[in-house]
Amino acid sequence: NDRDSPDLVGISFSGVGEPLKAPRSVASRRRRASCSPHWSSDSCGMTKVRFTVDVDGRPRSLFSAIDRKGVTLGLPTSTMMAREAASNPPLDPRLGARVIKHYYSIHQSKESIEGINAINNHKIIEGKKIESCHYTKAIKNGNAFAPLFYRRCIDLSPDCYVEHRTGGKKVSIGSYEPSTFTLLFNVLASAPGLNLEIPSNLPFKSVKFDFSEVRITVVYTYLTIPSNITDFTIHIYTLNSTEEAEKRLMDGISASQCIDYFKEAIDKLSSEYFAVLERNLGQEEMEFIRRRANYMRNGRKSSPDWLLLKSSLGTRILQGYLWSWPLR
Repeated sequence: NDRDSPDLVGISFSGVGEPLKAPRSVASRRRRASCSPHWSSDSCGMTKVRFTVDVDGRPRSLFSAIDRKGVTLGLPTSTMMAREAASNPPLDPRLGARVIKHYYSIHQSKESIEGINAINNHKIIEGKKIESCHYTKAIKNGNAFAPLFYRRCIDLSPDCYVEHRTGGKKVSIGSYEPSTFTLLFNVLASAPGLNLEIPSNLPFKSVKFDFSEVRITVVYTYLTIPSNITDFTIHIYTLNSTEEAEKRLMDGISASQCIDYFKEAIDKLSSEYFAVLERNLGQEEMEFIRRRANYMRNGRKSSPDWLLLKSSLGTRILQGYLWSWPLR
């Protein structure tokens, strides 16, 4: 149902690659990795969790979370560049100001008489601060989920993405091979203990962690296209308005709606990726890419699903770090 789809509420986009057409959007551009992902330093007496994925036997950082009067999620920003998506004329995607810090803060909002939690999205760019907010009743109501963002990951194989920090806890989604797959994931907030059951026939998995007042759930899948030097993120926000779509999102979404939203979001993320690739590859190559594109629960070439797909494609298998060109 289009009325329940995320594209009718506030969204913004970030990442390298042509941003999808949308109003009220801010796009961030990411280029080659040049330094280690950075967030805040460890703090004593607080629960800190690092969400990771293994590549070549070493953990790579997806984001960090700390329980500090609510939960704060820090996103790696080492190579993130930013520009206004609605610039007229559009800015060159290879240009922009560096993102200094990017984090979400899930506030306790104990003074709210309507049972609302404010989830703030903070992005600090050189010389500028950009903020948006997602107001939600899902956490306090205890029976629904609040989506924060959906992301297509950059190629995480470079050493700059290795998670070297040792403090706190670690939640891993397993391992994958960026030379053959691209990681897509979604972060959800809910009350502690609220489970998201994923039907076994879907190519999705999830991990979760309970903080004192918030559960963070990560839903993920793998696109059967190699990763490259670009990424893309869809951020969710609401305006606390009377619009029906935003009111429903503020109330939170059910487990089945989480799955529906995730399906729609990963299709948007994949379509955006195809648009990036199409500028650099010929039509014949793109037809092959679209034909082999699929979603899988595991991002490893040893998985049965991948072996089955590989056999159906014959001898021509697209893999390796083929798309490391500068964007043009």
